[in-house]
Amino acid sequence: MTADPTPPPPADAVPVAPLPPTPAPPSPTAAPTGLRRRTVGLLALAQVLSGVAAGSIVSVGSLLAVELSGSDAWAGSVTTAATLGAALSALWLARLALA
Repeated sequence: MTADPTPPPPADAVPVAPLPPTPAPPSPTAAPTGLRRRTVGLLALAQVLSGVAAGSIVSVGSLLAVELSGSDAWAGSVTTAATLGAALSALWLARLALA
């Protein structure tokens, strides 16, 4: 006869009901298809419009700088300002990432 590895419960032990199984987490495809399609379409449209806007800022800004100043020498100031702004933003974001 072999010995049972688990000892018997004490005589005054109160029986406990087993816990119910935990529900499974929602699957990534649980979102309605129409909502997902509309969200992806809106994000794609926003990306296209922001790309067009970023490209037109330099050209329209250069034309506006020439028109306001009356000199062609100021046409490159918009590109210079945009480049300096991007560089300063990159420095700030890099410092934030390392913090």
